[in-house]
Amino acid sequence: MPPIFVITLARSAKRRENITRRLDAAGFPYRMAEGVDGANPDALKKVPHILDGRRYLRHRGRTLSGGEIGCYLSHYLLWKTISAGNADCALVLEDDARWDGDLAESVADILAAKQQWGICLLTSDKEKCAFRKLSAVGKNRRLGYPLKRTMGTAGYLIKRETAAVLSKNPPVIREPVDVALCRHWEWNGMRLSVRPHIVRHDEKETTMRGGEKSSADGFTGGQKIFRQIYGGLCKTSEWTRRIYYFCACKPDK
Repeated sequence: MPPIFVITLARSAKRRENITRRLDAAGFPYRMAEGVDGANPDALKKVPHILDGRRYLRHRGRTLSGGEIGCYLSHYLLWKTISAGNADCALVLEDDARWDGDLAESVADILAAKQQWGICLLTSDKEKCAFRKLSAVGKNRRLGYPLKRTMGTAGYLIKRETAAVLSKNPPVIREPVDVALCRHWEWNGMRLSVRPHIVRHDEKETTMRGGEKSSADGFTGGQKIFRQIYGGLCKTSEWTRRIYYFCACKPDK
């Protein structure tokens, strides 16, 4: 197993206890990484970043919540730690992560595959979307490129060089971290996924994205329809790139 980092909040004693119990039972060495509490505005101010939520407001009709900003900054700080380490790769888990019993075996199979990647998501919210298979992972899993954006950062593998690129400069936060990682062409590294997924969020214990509520835009009726159409047009460029990579991805030999 590569080094394991668990992002957690100081006030999340129960979730910290639960994931610690699971990791200890599996015999995995790990390190707790203190996250940024989005419910505390002072904590957000301590981490250098630029907040630009105009695009997210246009597309989703709301601003980013403090929890979403804190979650982004929590991963950013961990990327800085990973990039400064000696390991070529690290496994990142959020403290509400749950996994199947074959986590160690599946991670070993992914690392043994010849396919190149910068980030490999172990979780997914779109298991049934079109998926370009690039490599077999163990007996029943596949490593590949999904056509749609797949959300979730409950668990992922990240290469040290990718972490260095993502943490080189203070982040410009325009959207949640899992959405930002979907546009891998912006950080010059391929983001792949595993099917079926290995790690999942425990929805009963998810608070990494909690904190203060985002403010609604107040749109109603025709304004909402217009916003949806406008948001779809704005995503044309992203969809074009995504389709290109979906068609162009080839297995590494």
